[in-house]
Amino acid sequence: MASRTCIELLFVITTSVAVSIAVQAARQHRSRVILALSGWAALQIIIARSGFYAGAPALPPRFILAVAPPFLVLAGLFSVRAGRTWLGNLDPSALLLLHTVRIPVEAVLHQLYLEGSIPQVMTWEGRNFDLFTGVSALFLYAWSRRSGALPRGMLIVWNVVGLLLVFSVLIHGALSAPSPFQQFVARDGSFALLEVPFVWLPSLIVPIVVIAHAASLLQLLGVRSAHSASSSP
Repeated sequence: MASRTCIELLFVITTSVAVSIAVQAARQHRSRVILALSGWAALQIIIARSGFYAGAPALPPRFILAVAPPFLVLAGLFSVRAGRTWLGNLDPSALLLLHTVRIPVEAVLHQLYLEGSIPQVMTWEGRNFDLFTGVSALFLYAWSRRSGALPRGMLIVWNVVGLLLVFSVLIHGALSAPSPFQQFVARDGSFALLEVPFVWLPSLIVPIVVIAHAASLLQLLGVRSAHSASSSP
């Protein structure tokens, strides 16, 4: 079994790669994206270290503070024209490449399950099929680099399936976190995803992945700039 230090190191590297690709995807306002992502990541570390997430189950559940704000930002982007334009200008190749980080994420989750700090349901041995998205993204990215544009219909279906899979993981994660609604419990009774550094999974990596799917669908369904259309994979 991998040591906790190795698991943490792999996860930090994976998070760094995800953030780096997300920044690369942003053709406009990159400095703002860097500031927003780094500030949010630092805030989550501060909150997790304070022990707030590990406190007694409460209503509303404490983990909401880690998950809800990024999704409110995404809703805000979709609600205004400038936000939709920004999403439409994101680099589609980078958005596709971003999903490959789901491969090491699944490896981390499996190791956390083996050490008893998350329930099995959140891994590929349970109800987590998100590894499919990561592996297929790798093949699709390689295909796009070799052959150019990918079939639009296939990409739409792939993004919809990817969104459903990540939301399934998110729901099972919410049902595994300490709260009055908890349904799944790890062997040692803890929940590593609300601890440092793994709190970045629900608070940072999952929102980035969801935004990548949402932006890709926005582009594929026709709401995109001429610049992004000319460079689509």
